[in-house]
Amino acid sequence: LPWTLASIYWQVVGRTAEWEAMYPEAAATITGVGFVVESKNLGFSVLTFCVVCCLALLLLHLRRKWLGGELGGPAGPKIATTLVFIGFWVGWV
Repeated sequence: LPWTLASIYWQVVGRTAEWEAMYPEAAATITGVGFVVESKNLGFSVLTFCVVCCLALLLLHLRRKWLGGELGGPAGPKIATTLVFIGFWVGWV
């Protein structure tokens, strides 16, 4: 959603001298304006996302194997799983 809003914003505002100064390579390449996202940390973000997804799927698999389902079950494992998933989210954000 943030990238969509930024794209719409730049489409409405148009090309400015500040935008051209900030993104000279993009300004030389395209004639209009665009929302530029530099891929400095993209590889690290994708790797982190994949690791967290695999860990979450592994946890769901283990819950199914040991507790007979992904949701519910005894209070202890349910609270532990909730805290782990909240930790995944906080670590990702």
